[in-house]
Amino acid sequence: MTLTEYDPIAAQAVDLWYHQHRPSWHWLLQHIKVVPNGWLQRVLNQGAVATSRTINIRGSYSDLPFKSRDRALFLVHELRHLEQWERYGTGGFLWRLCWEIISTLSYENTPIEQEAEAQDPEFLSWYDHWGRVNDPTFFAYVGGLC
Repeated sequence: MTLTEYDPIAAQAVDLWYHQHRPSWHWLLQHIKVVPNGWLQRVLNQGAVATSRTINIRGSYSDLPFKSRDRALFLVHELRHLEQWERYGTGGFLWRLCWEIISTLSYENTPIEQEAEAQDPEFLSWYDHWGRVNDPTFFAYVGGLC
């Protein structure tokens, strides 16, 4: 399913964020799919695993008690990993990730994860300033500015 099918509110915020802040990667949003309870995610026992152009998510996170802001941040973070897959290629990404895990002895400390987390504060600042997702006039207003 698409991001919009999976979580329409968070997808709308992510789409606007990419349009404004990462326009060279905006095309990626149209080419990815979301797979709830994907096999890879279950094997690796992670909340989400981004591979090539797929985000494998544990369960149906849109049903979890996250705020729209948190769900949008989650998607932006996973999309950053998809950008890395595109940039390094499948073999390059997997080699880099394995080497970084071995070097740091931790996934959380890998440069790949740090890069994905680096945009989190910027996104949250943007979202808190503009992202009144529950206000239907927000996207109508900001959409008219783009």
